Amino acid sequence: LLDLFFEVVTQPTFTDGEVNRIKAEVVADIKRGYDQPAYVAGRFYSQLLFGAHPYGRSISGTVRDVQSIKQKDINRYYLKTFRPNNAVLVLVGDLNKNLTDTLEEKLAGWQPRESEKENLPALRAFQGVHVQLVHRGDLKQSEVRLGHYGVKRKVEDYQALTVAETVL
Repeated sequence: LLDLFFEVVTQPTFTDGEVNRIKAEVVADIKRGYDQPAYVAGRFYSQLLFGAHPYGRSISGTVRDVQSIKQKDINRYYLKTFRPNNAVLVLVGDLNKNLTDTLEEKLAGWQPRESEKENLPALRAFQGVHVQLVHRGDLKQSEVRLGHYGVKRKVEDYQALTVAETVL
């Protein structure tokens, strides 16, 4: 099992067939999402709250984004991003004591690369209430989202605030 895992991590193949199959699945998921009030509300909420920041974009992208992806884009992204110098491997369970040696041996050929630091835009400051109405008469239910930028995790009351937010 480890041999297969390390082959996939260190020597992946992104065939045209696999890429096209996954692209078709993601496009179908995006299109289906627009029939679900929660999905639509989530998309508009993120866009309104975070604007041009990556948090304002859907993790799935748009239909146009997904359709424009080429095999070479995936290979380039893999080579740039999936490197041992910016990866963490966690194993949990009843593990063999010799596993560390096996892991080091399997990962020895996986070479680090310099990775670019992404410069993210600053989050914009909000003043007052911002309201966005999205009329979709074809949807049978409504969704309401109310929110703000979260507090930093180092805030003393972070856990209590997380529980309060969940209850609300």
